[in-house]
Amino acid sequence: MHARNTGHELSWSALGRVLIALWLALSPYALDYGGTPRIVGHVAAVMIGIGAQVAVYEEAPRLNAVLGAVALFLLAAPLLFGYPLDAAINSTLCGLALGALTARTRAARARLHLQPTH
Repeated sequence: MHARNTGHELSWSALGRVLIALWLALSPYALDYGGTPRIVGHVAAVMIGIGAQVAVYEEAPRLNAVLGAVALFLLAAPLLFGYPLDAAINSTLCGLALGALTARTRAARARLHLQPTH
């Protein structure tokens, strides 16, 4: 894969993260639930949104680790907070998607650094 394609892949991963962040921010209203899930959704959305921007344009392996932790938290949050079913499904799906995008970003960055510099 060429560096240019890897750059596009990183941009698409960032866009995916931003879309997940927007959904997490809006889903409590769209799915009509409140309380702790709403607060957690907003906090996660802010972390993902910032992380998406920084991880693509700067060398930020620690930030990818933080986003991986956010993904795991989203997976565990329904059990920790006893979410209603719709919030639990939403959190789980967002956690899975964020985890996949974080792994994809790590792989793309690794390919970018392994390519010969001619």
